Amino acid sequence: MTSWMFAGEPPDALLDELTDLASTAPSSDVIFAAILKTAIPSTNAKAGAIWSAVGANFRLEQEVGLVPLGIGADIGLQAIHEDALELATKGPKIVASDSSRAYAGHEYRFYGCRDGDQSFLVFELVHEIDSIGEVEQGAIASFMSALSEIARDFRNTQTRRRLQSEEGLWRDLQSILPPVYASSQLEELGYVVANEG
Repeated sequence: MTSWMFAGEPPDALLDELTDLASTAPSSDVIFAAILKTAIPSTNAKAGAIWSAVGANFRLEQEVGLVPLGIGADIGLQAIHEDALELATKGPKIVASDSSRAYAGHEYRFYGCRDGDQSFLVFELVHEIDSIGEVEQGAIASFMSALSEIARDFRNTQTRRRLQSEEGLWRDLQSILPPVYASSQLEELGYVVANEG
């Protein structure tokens, strides 16, 4: 790794902090902001973003510094994003060099996050053109792969919490049903449903 990468905390310490946060973060906004706050300075990027794959479309979840580069106003930059986001979700687990695009003095790199065969996020980093060599690209791809694993773990934790909550609601519903079925009178049934519900 080059001297500018991971100039502050060592990468393992940064990844450990994010792993801990992924297990406790209350929302995706919190973990996505932390991932970008770590990825951008650690890789000497000028800007970054996290996109979620929603079917065949993409939704910008979090960004730092993309707006000044023209993401909302520049049609050429929007076309680059659409093409590269689609490629990143169809490629291998982490896509580095073949999903990068140069535009207006910047190199846009896209890293697809997958869980099994399903793409669910794309990380984007923006560097100045020719500021990243091949060795650095490999180091960045490895680091982004680790961030992808953290994002996947967060997603799995959120899914598990949601399923546990739904299971609790189902148990509550099951405890209400016997008194409802036991009632033979419509008015009494209404009181039971209203009181228990």
